[in-house]
Amino acid sequence: MEDRPADARTKSPMPPESWLRGAGWSPAAWRDGAPRAALREHLADLLAQSGTSIPQVEQRGRRAYETLQSCLAGAD
Repeated sequence: MEDRPADARTKSPMPPESWLRGAGWSPAAWRDGAPRAALREHLADLLAQSGTSIPQVEQRGRRAYETLQSCLAGAD
């Protein structure tokens, strides 16, 4: 959501700005910083390994949280 204009967001960006400020980050510093870039790279690698695409993830994001498959083994 951070990459979308504020008026086009369907959900709040994570981490929220209140957390960023508490951690000493400005939203711009987080958006343009190395930690976020590393996180995005890691997520892209995980998606590639699982055979999942960004559009598939975005489609899942449109569904209600409680309808999503559990990500923890034995959590069902």
